[in-house]
Amino acid sequence: MLQYIEEAKQGDRQAFEQIVRHFTPMAIAVASEKLRDYQLAEDAVQEAFTEAFLHLNKLRAVEAFPGWFKAIVVRQCYRILRRKQHPAFPYDEAAQATESSFSIADIIEKKEPQRLVHES
Repeated sequence: MLQYIEEAKQGDRQAFEQIVRHFTPMAIAVASEKLRDYQLAEDAVQEAFTEAFLHLNKLRAVEAFPGWFKAIVVRQCYRILRRKQHPAFPYDEAAQATESSFSIADIIEKKEPQRLVHES
């Protein structure tokens, strides 16, 4: 596996595909444990592989890849968790709320059914 990591650092996409195949089960396990949602775990792993590919040149020692990559997976999980905890709604709706008789609570209440559908 170290040879694939070294080749991927040199820009070999096929070598990186081998890395993806090898490390996906570990990454899914880590992300699933953190997120408790398989689909979100897959999203986190995909983002983690993208980040790893873009920053592979920053990896000093190829032997450090597993731990380095696991840290990226965990960081992606925390990003997803932060997004889930703070529901967002479009700015124009917030601006309208200040101009109309609707309160922010009314808008959030109106969006709640949509959020539930998307989380299902």
